[in-house]
Amino acid sequence: MEPRPSHQHQYLVAIGLGAALLLLMLGLAAILALAFSGEGRLLGGIDERTGYVLRSALIQASLSVLFSLFLAIPSSIALNRTAGWRWTRMMRMMLGLALVIPTTVAAGGLIAIWGRKGLLASLCEPLFDMSGCGNITIYGLHGVILAHMFFNVPLLIRIFLPQLEAIPAAHHRLASQLNITGVARFRHIEWPQIRSAIPASALLVFLFCFTSFSLVLMLGGGPKVTTMEVEIYAAIRFSFDLVAASGLSLLQFACAALVVSVIAILNRKQPLVRTTQDMSLNLAETWSKSERSPLSFWIVLVHGLLGFLIILPVAMVIIKGLDPALAMVMERPIFWRALTTSLSIAIGSAIAVTSLAFVLAGARSGLIMRQQTSAPRKSIALVVLDGGIMLYLVIPAIVLGTSAFILLRSAGDVFAAAWMVVVAANTLLALPLAVRVLEPRMTRLFRQQDRLALMLGIDGMARWRMITLPLLEREIGLILGLSAALSVGDLGVIALFASQHFQTLPWMLYQATGRYAGDEAAALALLLLGVTVFLLMAGKSAARLFRFMEKVHA
Repeated sequence: MEPRPSHQHQYLVAIGLGAALLLLMLGLAAILALAFSGEGRLLGGIDERTGYVLRSALIQASLSVLFSLFLAIPSSIALNRTAGWRWTRMMRMMLGLALVIPTTVAAGGLIAIWGRKGLLASLCEPLFDMSGCGNITIYGLHGVILAHMFFNVPLLIRIFLPQLEAIPAAHHRLASQLNITGVARFRHIEWPQIRSAIPASALLVFLFCFTSFSLVLMLGGGPKVTTMEVEIYAAIRFSFDLVAASGLSLLQFACAALVVSVIAILNRKQPLVRTTQDMSLNLAETWSKSERSPLSFWIVLVHGLLGFLIILPVAMVIIKGLDPALAMVMERPIFWRALTTSLSIAIGSAIAVTSLAFVLAGARSGLIMRQQTSAPRKSIALVVLDGGIMLYLVIPAIVLGTSAFILLRSAGDVFAAAWMVVVAANTLLALPLAVRVLEPRMTRLFRQQDRLALMLGIDGMARWRMITLPLLEREIGLILGLSAALSVGDLGVIALFASQHFQTLPWMLYQATGRYAGDEAAALALLLLGVTVFLLMAGKSAARLFRFMEKVHA
């Protein structure tokens, strides 16, 4: 006999739906604020320049996706075939780290390699006596594409690798028995597995690049390479044209909503990211040692390119940052004020993200488990929950910040609520990832524990405290660390609200880069990287500490 569903699932579903509706109302309020702020012109500020901006954003986003796929597909296959290598294990760790490295730090690492005084220029000139090496520059379309690849390639690999790892071991054994190797194995076994994930993942990456802000702002090299978000920032910070900013924000919202709708349709046919349960099917189960790919030129080449793209910029940030300017920066009071502000935003965002993710993931899991709810009602409820979770993709940080700027300006002091606006934007930024981490685990726990909890008569908070929460310690720690790391390095809304009295470390780094204060920027990049890694690790420790204190208290 099937156990009846726990009442706690009903409460979770109700609370989760309420939270999702609240987020959707927040998004609607942001759009309405933009729509009614145009002084009667719904798309004020839309002119011939807007067409150029759209073309520029489309070109750089399309090229970024194309080049990222060209590297991510062979890289995924190479990493899959060389799973036993120590280098591969280190590379996979670096790919995970690359996803949370602040964009400003990544830009600093690329400048340290490709800049006029960068590594390549310094190596090229004495070796080949080529005066033209002094003209090497990172600024422009190629620099933006390269910077996007730094983030896109790890993300795509994280999507493709679980697809490859889920290939049944019998397929590999049969291929070995039939002597199917190399390109033939790719064509018949690996390519069919990953090609279904390419459309949705490519669109997701396209959306990230199309709405890119800080990388385009730092490496675009001027108005020639731009995006809608950079134009919105310029309209507010430089010309203070709120009508133009609201019109551009609405256009940005329409473009993002269109792309997200297509992604949602594609994602229904093929889930973009496999669950952690699927990802647990590692290569130890699918590949025997004898079946792993031998050392070949293309595998070495792909590993080398990945190292050049991911590891070298991070290494250059560390090398360039270990400079006497590091001590000078740390002696400045403004650095400590910015650090305190950044940490407070990161901690506030991490707590908000974890709380919201817990409620929304629990509601999704509880809803999926409910047998009494009719299919149409369940579908509507899931759409509401997904809308709240994925709100950031439709309303990016700059759009949200612009609407908040307009609302707060009419209400009084714009900068008084800057901290809350930045925390809210960073919370929405990390929420989809956090729910993705938590939901599969919660669904499995509900399936495993419902019958046991019913038999023991344990329900409500007692069930959570005694049975469920201890088994979610790892996921909660991961979410705390990831959301804090993502938040501390974000240069989005802060670009609109930064002032002399409200600065963060990414804003300080951006300003130092803009002043061509290379040593100061390198020192700040190293410090910001260190803070990011510290927060990532501290999140896991915080979850364990919380459980330890709870045990002591009990």
